Amino acid sequence: VAAVEDVTNDLWYTYLETTNDALRPGGFVQINTNDGLDYSPGSDGNVSITKATDGNLFAWTAAAFTNISLEYRGIVAQSTNAGANWTQIGGTAEGFSDDNDRAQLLPLGGGDVLVIMQDTSANVAQSKVWDAASNAWDAAFAAIDGWIEDRNYDTPWGASLDKLSGDVYLVGLNEVGVNDAALRAYKFDESSRTWAARADVYSDSPDLLQGTLAIDENSGDLYALYLRGALGATMNVYYKKSADEGLSWSAESPALYSAILSDDFRIVR
Repeated sequence: VAAVEDVTNDLWYTYLETTNDALRPGGFVQINTNDGLDYSPGSDGNVSITKATDGNLFAWTAAAFTNISLEYRGIVAQSTNAGANWTQIGGTAEGFSDDNDRAQLLPLGGGDVLVIMQDTSANVAQSKVWDAASNAWDAAFAAIDGWIEDRNYDTPWGASLDKLSGDVYLVGLNEVGVNDAALRAYKFDESSRTWAARADVYSDSPDLLQGTLAIDENSGDLYALYLRGALGATMNVYYKKSADEGLSWSAESPALYSAILSDDFRIVR
């Protein structure tokens, strides 16, 4: 678990031991021990954490005061000793720039880690891979697609790992509140380490807001969950299913909440 504490603005780590429902012995560990943090939930990016296949931990946060740039930026930190100590491995030099960028970390094979980042100033979705063998990030970001930032509705996307194949699937809204808005789908191939567009989950609707993706670990079927309705008023949650790796999608499900319960929903996970 990684979370920002909103009084001191520090980023902390802990874990839950599922055998006895106890938190990490010794309490929380501060991740940003060498960098200040000035985190504002209303304007800054998110927090993400993952565990690599070699056991190392990786955490992302925005609004970290980096030693490299002396500015508030997004960073990635790594722990090689089960979260006891953390080291910054990604900052301005690696292209993690604005403090309101959004990112998600996911594990790849061989201890590598994929970071998907929405660059909100450049209006682009992109990714990089941390190579465990060389202890370095890719030299450049790989472009995924163009996403137009909307300051009222943040992080209109989400990704999930197929644990059987190692592939990553992503859905994201290209723009909020326009007539040709589309909830788009993408696949990151673990073997080639490249992105490919899949069929749109939903197209040409100003009523779309945010989506994410879940994977049935037994069948490999994809479930794209998303919000649709009147922005800022009566959103509801729907899903579509794909049994062919996102090449096609089923008809839309019934609303997952009754019309009476529809509300100003802004994110689904």
